[in-house]
Amino acid sequence: MSITAINQAVQRGAALVRQILTFARKTDILFEPTDISELIHELLSMLEQTFSKTITFSESIEESLPLILPTAHKSIRQY
Repeated sequence: MSITAINQAVQRGAALVRQILTFARKTDILFEPTDISELIHELLSMLEQTFSKTITFSESIEESLPLILPTAHKSIRQY
């Protein structure tokens, strides 16, 4: 597992903890525009680190996709 993959996993974990704390405190959630292409790229990187090298992942994403504003940008990473 590379340092980059470890760092991304730590960032996802920290974001999840912040989301849980926000929910527990009943405070407002910050909605941020999200680059879905980057999110998909991060997910594929995590999957490549997780699964056997005999499984091949590929991505085909249009360039210049607009940013999205999900109901809670961090919640996308939970699925």
